[in-house]
Parts: sequence; structure tokens; C-alpha cells
Amino acid sequence: MDETDETQRYEEDGTSQIVRSTFDWSAVPPSVAVTEAVGRASGRDPAAVGPLIASFDPDALDALVQSSERGGAGSETTVEFVVDDYHVSVRSDGVVVVSDCDADHPPVDE
Repeated sequence: MDETDETQRYEEDGTSQIVRSTFDWSAVPPSVAVTEAVGRASGRDPAAVGPLIASFDPDALDALVQSSERGGAGSETTVEFVVDDYHVSVRSDGVVVVSDCDADHPPVDE
């Protein structure tokens, strides 16, 4: 699969309840990516994911992650939080990792 032609890519690990997604931040804002990834992990429509503002400020997440992406080498940012009983890790390189809060959390540098 050629990632350069896609705005998102999903990898699921059925044994550890982990969904790893890769997004192009110029096409999909990080806050939207979170709802899509949590929806996929939970098997729900992204619109059914709880209000994000209860877990984080979507506008602040978008600004922080996208500004780090533009910063170039050495400016990688990772933001972690919980949404609807899922641990979410958002990286400035476009990777979003969602895992069940009961599962072991994957290293964010994978």
C-alpha cells in the first residue's frame, strides 16, 4: 500500500485492541482523525464518538500537532489522552494510535 497517495491508513491488531492510523494532516485535521480512529477502534460511526471537548480542546490539538509538523526535523510532538475509554496518542508525523484502556499501550515511537 502506497501511503503517499492516501490521507489515512489503518492497521489493526486483533489480539491487543490497537488501531494505528496514518493521516496526512494537510487533508485531515488531527481532531477529525481522532474521531475516525476512535470510531474504527470501537466499531461505531465516528459521529457517535463522545464530544471531544470533554477530553481535549480540538482546536488546540489541531494547532499544536499541525504547527509541530511544519517545524521540520526534531520538532515531533506527541499528545496523549483518553476518549470514550480509549487511550489515544496523536503524533505530529500523522500517526494516531488508539487502544482500549484495558490493553497495554503501544510505544508511541513505533
